[in-house]
Amino acid sequence: MGTAQASGAEAEDASVVFFNPAGMVRLKTTTVSQGGQVLSVRGRFVNDGTTQFEQGKTNDGTLSTGGDEGSYHPQAIPAGQFYAVVPYSDNITLGLGIFVPYGANVNYKSDWVGRYFQDSGAIETVNINPSMAIRFDDQHSIGFGLSAQIMHMRLNAAADVQEAAFGIGKGTIQKGLSLLCSSNGLPIVGGISATVCSGLTDLATGPLIADGAGDGKLTIEGMGYGFGWNAGYMFRFNDDRTRFGLSYRSAIRQTIDADYDWDFSKVTGNIPDITGVQEGNPFSLLGALAGQISLREYVENYVRPDTKAKLKVTTPESVAASVFHQATDRLAVMG
Repeated sequence: MGTAQASGAEAEDASVVFFNPAGMVRLKTTTVSQGGQVLSVRGRFVNDGTTQFEQGKTNDGTLSTGGDEGSYHPQAIPAGQFYAVVPYSDNITLGLGIFVPYGANVNYKSDWVGRYFQDSGAIETVNINPSMAIRFDDQHSIGFGLSAQIMHMRLNAAADVQEAAFGIGKGTIQKGLSLLCSSNGLPIVGGISATVCSGLTDLATGPLIADGAGDGKLTIEGMGYGFGWNAGYMFRFNDDRTRFGLSYRSAIRQTIDADYDWDFSKVTGNIPDITGVQEGNPFSLLGALAGQISLREYVENYVRPDTKAKLKVTTPESVAASVFHQATDRLAVMG
């Protein structure tokens, strides 16, 4: 990092395992390089006026919770890397790299206005990269390596249970009255108009779900792995005072197996027991309106049960070219 990652042709320490494995042949003794960083990234958001789309509700749509502004990063984000190079013979050098190629971490306040999109999230990656370099002569060398990349992902978001309850209630009323009005608000033969149908169900649904309160919480967490490769070439001339390098790292495709977990422990209130409503049967609708069911119980069992998820992630390939020149005994330039 001190040389702005232009060290692929410098090849002065074991970190060349990452930047250009062909440069490992310049290290004549066992060499270890270890580094660590603590990132303190500051970022703030300001809410310039956020409203919430709330179907059929009588308020003005303004979010009533706090979190209007603040930081969206953790206080500290650690990272690090370890490299080792061991000469095997005059012409073969072995190396190992363990490093963090990609990552992300954001953490808003749990009551911020965008919580239904994302509350917090972290992507953590570790790459294990054994490598080998072959020296052909004083000028040419090549290197290659294999990568096993492990990724852990965790995402959190809030769930707008009240809005979901409204949609559920409205759909249920339309289901029971489908002889008059279809579920998408369109009239059946002899039915009422779509506009009147939608308006009536809006008016009927609002009071039925008004007792419900509280947000749910979604947590998606899982791990995955993938494999890739890298290669490099180094050309040395002018008594090794000038060096040129090329390197390539492949894309790595990973499939993350995750748990899709919902938590509705903070949801309260009841809604009509709509579990028994039958298509086109207004009497079953009347029965539902007469009974009550816990909103939490309904969404846990019928709307958002815990499940499994798969996420495919591709980390990108990269190509680098580097040059190093020892201008004097005390001055070197590189790019």
